[in-house]
Amino acid sequence: MFRKSIIGRLREIIKKLYEKSEIGFAVAWIIAYVVLASIGDNISADIGILKVATLPILETQKGILYGILLILMGIAIQALSHTIGGSDIREFISGLLLGISVAEMIVGAYVIGKSIASNK
Repeated sequence: MFRKSIIGRLREIIKKLYEKSEIGFAVAWIIAYVVLASIGDNISADIGILKVATLPILETQKGILYGILLILMGIAIQALSHTIGGSDIREFISGLLLGISVAEMIVGAYVIGKSIASNK
């Protein structure tokens, strides 16, 4: 019961911070990341094996960020494909870009899924 009230309260605080300022919310998450990575480094140093606690966190985050980057690039290429048109060659290039963008977004989703699944 006590744990549920703490989690509920944290959700409210996070939601209010996000609604108040999206930039403040992003800065808060960056600070949390730096603090958690620092704590992981300290735990690893106490154990005597460097990066034993920090590395899994950063590896998972790297895979997720690569996947998000691929999806965003796919969206950008898709938007670019809609601006090209007119002659037969331009229509071909437009279709080719559209196909590449869809493939890139699928690969991005796969990379995110693989990175999350390998963390479990």
